[in-house]
Amino acid sequence: MNALEPIIQQIRNLSLEQREALFDHLERIKSQDEDELSSVINIYESDGYTRKCPHCQGRNFNKHGKYKNRQRYKCKICDRTFNEFTGTVWHYIHDHNKFRRYLECLAEQKTLFECTFLVEICMQTAFYWRHKILKAFEKVDMKPLKSKIEADETFVLESCKGNPLQVVKDQRKSRKRGGSATKSGVSKEQLCILVACDEYKNTVFKHVGNGKLTKAMVFNALGKHIRKQRVHKAILVTDRNNAFLKFVTEKRLIHHTVISKYKQYVNAQGFHIQTVNAIHSRLKKWLLKFNGVASKYMQNYLNFFRLWDKFTNFKERFIYFFRMSVKDNSAFISCQDLRLL
Repeated sequence: MNALEPIIQQIRNLSLEQREALFDHLERIKSQDEDELSSVINIYESDGYTRKCPHCQGRNFNKHGKYKNRQRYKCKICDRTFNEFTGTVWHYIHDHNKFRRYLECLAEQKTLFECTFLVEICMQTAFYWRHKILKAFEKVDMKPLKSKIEADETFVLESCKGNPLQVVKDQRKSRKRGGSATKSGVSKEQLCILVACDEYKNTVFKHVGNGKLTKAMVFNALGKHIRKQRVHKAILVTDRNNAFLKFVTEKRLIHHTVISKYKQYVNAQGFHIQTVNAIHSRLKKWLLKFNGVASKYMQNYLNFFRLWDKFTNFKERFIYFFRMSVKDNSAFISCQDLRLL
C-alpha cells in the first residue's frame, strides 16, 4: 500500500476552499525550499569559496542566461557553459527535491532501506547516491593539522560484505554479522585506520591498509596534512609506536609519547592522546548502525563520519552537508565508475 494513500483519502474529504488553502500552503513550502537552497548557495559563496569553471578551473566567466530558473555562466577561457551544480554530486540529478531529501536522510544517518522509503527511490539509486556523496566528501574542508596534534591507530575487522568471491579467495568461512578474527592480536584480518586531530578540531581519517601500522602508512595518511616545520614547530603526540619516528624527523616535529599499555594516559609534560581515543570510540559506535561496512567502502564511511561528527544539531549538519556537496565541482562520479571502485 502506498504510504500517501491515507493522506489522499483525507484530502478527498476536504471542501473546495480547504483544498485551495492546502494547495497554496504546499506552494509556499515549495517556494521556501527553493529559497533555502539559494540561501545556502549564497552562504557558501559568502564564505569565500569562489566559483570556478568545472571544465578548466578558470575564474574568468560571465553570466550566460538561465535554464530551468537556474543561472548559467560561460567561461571566457574554454568557452563552455556551467551552473552552480555542474561537476558536483548534483550533476545529472533530475529531481533536486528528492536529492535534497536524501541529504537530510544522510544528515540523520538513515539506513538505505529508510532512505528508499522516505525519498521514494529504489535501493540501487540510494546506494549510488550515498557513495557519490561520500566520495565527494573526501577532499572537502580538509585543513592542515597544526600546533598540538594527536595521532593514533585503531583496528576494525575486515569485511567482505557483498563480495563472496573475496571470501573464497581468502580461503576462509563467511562470518555472519561480524564474527571474530581467527588470529589473536593485530593481523592482516584487521583494517588499520589512522586518526589524527589538532586542537582546532581539524581531523584526518585514513584507511591505510591491513595489519600493523608501518612507516609507509603514516606518510600515506599524514604526509599531505602536516607541513614541514620551519620556525614554530608543531607538537605530535602519539603512543610508543616506532612507525611515527621517521615521519617526525622528516617533518621536523616535536614528538611526545605516552605508554598506553602501561596505562599512562598523560605523560610528565602533560600531553595525552585521549582526544583521538575518544574519536575512535565514537567512530566504532557510529559504525554499528550499518551492520558492518564493506572494507572496499571503509574510506567513504570515514569521510562521512569526519563531517557528521562536527555537529550534533540536525539543521546545522544538513546545511553543512549541502555546502560541502556543492563545494567541489570536480567531484562528479558516474554510476558506472562507482561499480569499478
